[in-house]
Amino acid sequence: MEVHFEQLLNQLEPPVTNIIADAELFWPIRIGNSRNIPVASLFTASATVFSMLYCFGHIKDLHVLVDLLEHSDELVDKIPEVSSKQVADLQTIVHGISRRVAELALETLSWVPKTKYLLFNSVYELEAEVYVTVKAKFPFPVYPIGPAIPYLEYDNSSLSISPSDSNHLEWLDHQPTGSVLYVSPGSFLSISSKQMDEIAAGLQISGVRYLWVARRETSRYEKFCGEIGLVVPWCNQLKVLCHSSTGGFWTHCGWNSTLEALFAGVTMLTSPINYDQLPNSKKIVEDWKIGWKITERVEDENFVDRDEIAVLVQRFMDPNSIDVQNMRKKARELREICHRVVAKGGSSDSTLDAFVNDIVHGHSSSVDTNHFH
Repeated sequence: MEVHFEQLLNQLEPPVTNIIADAELFWPIRIGNSRNIPVASLFTASATVFSMLYCFGHIKDLHVLVDLLEHSDELVDKIPEVSSKQVADLQTIVHGISRRVAELALETLSWVPKTKYLLFNSVYELEAEVYVTVKAKFPFPVYPIGPAIPYLEYDNSSLSISPSDSNHLEWLDHQPTGSVLYVSPGSFLSISSKQMDEIAAGLQISGVRYLWVARRETSRYEKFCGEIGLVVPWCNQLKVLCHSSTGGFWTHCGWNSTLEALFAGVTMLTSPINYDQLPNSKKIVEDWKIGWKITERVEDENFVDRDEIAVLVQRFMDPNSIDVQNMRKKARELREICHRVVAKGGSSDSTLDAFVNDIVHGHSSSVDTNHFH
């Protein structure tokens, strides 16, 4: 993860500079040689996580801040303008990541006041109170334009199915409605082989139908499937989540995966690892009430055994459970919100139009979000 962050910061600037230089050759009047180009900041996590981080964005010595995070009482004493809750929130986000990644994540927040626009890959209606707080911090427009996911492709009936899609989508076509648990622990932050083995065994014991993306270890776990499961190295996640046979999603709670599940109206079993996944899980379970967190009950805080997995999966996918029915109803309601905001005149559609209008005409536009409630 640290290498990924460093590469983005150190290797992305030269090609972007080259693109701008090339553009000046074709549109010198529009761009100008001074390169006084308005900058828009796109925050790809939730507005909630941005708000948690930005409380500390003014702190210059990030080395000291990361040191003090290990002693929350001392941090509150040294930085009186932050509360103990804000410190706890930040500790949740940086838990389990390296010092350097924590520093880089906080450093990026210091750039935001230098921009002209702040965009979020999020939905106003899902974080309305946070947006009120965030907008009050800046003199420039704040635009929630999410969910920025490939939602135009979600309707399987209107698209041809590629060879890479065909096997798992055809398999889903033959499963009962809402019966399949889609399992995808994530592509960037991985879990241990020991935990993967427990997941495989737990799914087999549960008797619940499942589609599991196991990346490079597909062949290792195919033997567990029998007739109830399918293990694949890759899938079109949004298509799978929007399929009528999919009734639940075992997720690491990355923000893109969370948005896709919201758009599909699918309930979630959350197994966050670190960074924004932890507050995302909290939002799914406690705020939106469309999921359960997988609770670890052994010494290793990131480990859950096969028997617990089996029982939890059975309960989570039980269509006769009142709790499950209520969760699925709530998930469908949030799905309707996500579909509405990207439709013509919806909050995200309107804010995106306002941002584009600002770029084209050179004056700041704002959107009255009151009527989006």
